[in-house]
Amino acid sequence: MERRFNTDAMMNTVYKKLNNKPKKRKRVFIALLSVFLITINIPFPVNFTTTAIEIIQTDPSHSIEHTVTVRGWYSTRIFSSHNEFRGSVTVSGYPETFLEMDGLQFHRFIGNSNFRLADIFYLGELGEKPRRPPFGIMFAERGSFLKGSLIMVFENGLGDTHYSPIIVVGATNQEEALNAIRTMERTTGLSY
Repeated sequence: MERRFNTDAMMNTVYKKLNNKPKKRKRVFIALLSVFLITINIPFPVNFTTTAIEIIQTDPSHSIEHTVTVRGWYSTRIFSSHNEFRGSVTVSGYPETFLEMDGLQFHRFIGNSNFRLADIFYLGELGEKPRRPPFGIMFAERGSFLKGSLIMVFENGLGDTHYSPIIVVGATNQEEALNAIRTMERTTGLSY
């Protein structure tokens, strides 16, 4: 028995396979692009010097003006709650801030997507991470690139929003500083 090939059916099958290749390539490309965007850090340069006001909420007479300089790179992941800052944050009146700083790893508050939180460590003279407590905590609003941040300075390794000095970056007077702290407390729920 002689076997006959249906050339029309074969050509239709080949045409369909060739026609589906671009769709598969497009899907693979979109999948790879999505994975790339989710995992990559996108760095932005941060370079500014501004005034800041240091206050203690329970001591109305405590109001010190500082100059804060921030230089470095702020990296963010598009679909992640973790951001990172590599560079320096120096505060006049605090000599330890002129040492090399360990990178800041900002983490989102649970249930809140507006503020990020990071421990601030300054490295020792030789660049090693000290065994002492951190200098403080930095609160930064999402998308602010540290311009409207608050720095709670630890005393003996502990910090409290009412009794610890808080440096409000960008504030020009005590009232602006208090408003920024109250906004942070209301938004994060960190009122003690």
